[in-house]
Amino acid sequence: MATADFTRDLRRAVITALKADTTLIAIVPAARIYPSTVPASPTFPFIRWDAPNNIPRGHGCTQGADISFFVHNFAKPRMSGAQVAETAESYCERITALMAKALHRERLALTNATARVRVRSTRVMMDGDERDAFHGLLDCIAAVTIT
Repeated sequence: MATADFTRDLRRAVITALKADTTLIAIVPAARIYPSTVPASPTFPFIRWDAPNNIPRGHGCTQGADISFFVHNFAKPRMSGAQVAETAESYCERITALMAKALHRERLALTNATARVRVRSTRVMMDGDERDAFHGLLDCIAAVTIT
């Protein structure tokens, strides 16, 4: 029996879980949570899924996969009029923490499978493409088991 690739289902489930987190979407609107493809000039802050790696495992009833992936966020300073209300670094750290909270130890339903997500690490750094922006990153792995 050939092993299934759950990457597409997992991507959809992760994006859905992020969009369902009311605390997260209060600062990053659901319309700015993207798959790998992002609009040419996105509005900040925004989130995107990236770089899945599907490793099939198991036999018979234990068949599944381990899928590692990244979730990125990009933030510029949060402004209140002409004043900086929150630096880009702090804003990005806050978004990164909320993304991790929304995904870590979550069970996500896939088509004929269940994924248990674990956030392995988080990182916040200056964004190389945007001088006044910061880039947050979650390194995640999902253990997918056929149900």
